[in-house]
Amino acid sequence: MSTYTTGELAKHVGVSVRTIQYYDQRGLLSPMTTAGGRREYTAQDVDRLQLILVLKGMGLKLAAIKDILNSPNATDVLQLLLTEQAQRLRQDQAATTTQLKTVIAVQKALAVSGPFPLESIHDMDQLMTNQQRLRQVHGKLIIGGLVMDAIEVAGLVYAWLTGNWVTGGYLAASCCSLVG
Repeated sequence: MSTYTTGELAKHVGVSVRTIQYYDQRGLLSPMTTAGGRREYTAQDVDRLQLILVLKGMGLKLAAIKDILNSPNATDVLQLLLTEQAQRLRQDQAATTTQLKTVIAVQKALAVSGPFPLESIHDMDQLMTNQQRLRQVHGKLIIGGLVMDAIEVAGLVYAWLTGNWVTGGYLAASCCSLVG
């Protein structure tokens, strides 16, 4: 059975010696100790460390990882913790998306407005809010205009189909009075 020193294990797995020492202190690894006081790690310790690194890479905290490693029903504990972690990551992702949208909006506003004092960030927030409201009003006006255009076109089509040109006669009379 081959064993590794702390330095060899660190190099083999790709972490720092300090990381291995920290995991030892936290009780995540339990190496053998030689008569001279040196720590030696087995192949099982290598596997355990790689599992710790995978779980850490998923964002789990060391205390949770320790619970998983020490639990007799590790799979159930892992499933529960991963479900909670997935929920936290979704919340973080939503918050990050909102922050990204704000950053992009501020960048656009800065490009349009040019330099300004940093004390006026509140004003910048107001400007972005006003721009959003202005876009909403603009959209409502366009929709309202399209509806009015549709009504006008429908009225003209109706008048043309029915031959009812009451307003058309008024227009013709107005045009004739201007010409004549």
